[in-house]
Amino acid sequence: MKKEFVNHKQFFVILKELNALGAELTKEEVVSEYTEGRTESLNNMQPNEWNHMISSMNMQLRNSSELFLELDKKRKKVIANMKLCGYSVDETKIWAAKQRKMPFNQLTSSELSELIYASGKVKDHFLSKGI
Repeated sequence: MKKEFVNHKQFFVILKELNALGAELTKEEVVSEYTEGRTESLNNMQPNEWNHMISSMNMQLRNSSELFLELDKKRKKVIANMKLCGYSVDETKIWAAKQRKMPFNQLTSSELSELIYASGKVKDHFLSKGI
């Protein structure tokens, strides 16, 4: 008999959203973590385990979404600075990869902040030349 507190749809929606943000989690891994290895089945979870798991996953989803938006905003700022210098998006990604020795979309928030500063300097230099 299915326990009433277990909402499979709710769990799988959150899991799908976390995985879309790059989490790469399986149901079994998540359930095992929150039951301390006791089970990998949603139906065998205790109410307190379920509530803690759903609460934690929702918090992780909110934090991941906020980080994604922050990183996206910073990438767009770098692209905007370089676009004023005549760079395309692809050229900006190549420039950024050369600056940081890593693909543009894998840069951390602090690395992107440094690139915003660097691209701002490039933009200022370009605009001061009146090119």
